[in-house]
Amino acid sequence: MTTEEKRNDLAQAIRMQLTGLTSLLIRAAELGLEVHITDTEGSFFPRKGKVHYKARITGTQTIEY
Repeated sequence: MTTEEKRNDLAQAIRMQLTGLTSLLIRAAELGLEVHITDTEGSFFPRKGKVHYKARITGTQTIEY
């Protein structure tokens, strides 16, 4: 697989994830929930190449992915 193919695959995966996340955020807003998204280091920007995020929906649950 070429570098360009890998980039295209990654871009497609990111688009799919963002579509799902956007839908969840819209639904949360409709329900009046407050959503906080940070990485596992507590900052919005990943460090050391890690992209492990957790989303916390206030008063409900923590979702890690």
